[in-house]
Amino acid sequence: MNAPVRNLPLTDDDLRLVAQIGFIALESAQVLHAQVIFDALRVIKPEKSLPWIGLSQVQLGLGRAQEAVRMLRKALVEHPADGDLLAYLGLALREAGHERESNAVLQSACDAGQPTDPHVAMARALLTRPPAGGVSTAPRRKAQPALAATYPKIPPPRLRRESRHAR
Repeated sequence: MNAPVRNLPLTDDDLRLVAQIGFIALESAQVLHAQVIFDALRVIKPEKSLPWIGLSQVQLGLGRAQEAVRMLRKALVEHPADGDLLAYLGLALREAGHERESNAVLQSACDAGQPTDPHVAMARALLTRPPAGGVSTAPRRKAQPALAATYPKIPPPRLRRESRHAR
């Protein structure tokens, strides 16, 4: 009776709107509400990487940087060379205190896109900014709004427009 709900007729615009609500919840320190939103998107649209990014931000908001890294690595298996995932993995690695690996991943994110892509701008900004206090703050951080205290405003990734005929 409770069969999983997958691939509902949710357009990319719908997905972006619901994800934006999740990111607003994160910025409002409503971390658990954000988790519910991104978990639902992951079930409904498993072929998209955006829910994984949102879930990783939830983990970072809870101070669980290693869990965010694990989730993003898992997502990259399903979405190899996704520039948005690479940029957010670089952020999570930085928060986990893995500066050298973070820099390599962020450079890969820059290489995976065009200079005008938002994930490239985010990766470049992180590459030029040392971690807060020179070391990761992730283990000491309590739930907070989406890393706003540590990093510049990071916009949620944009979805790539896909043909309506490609399914």
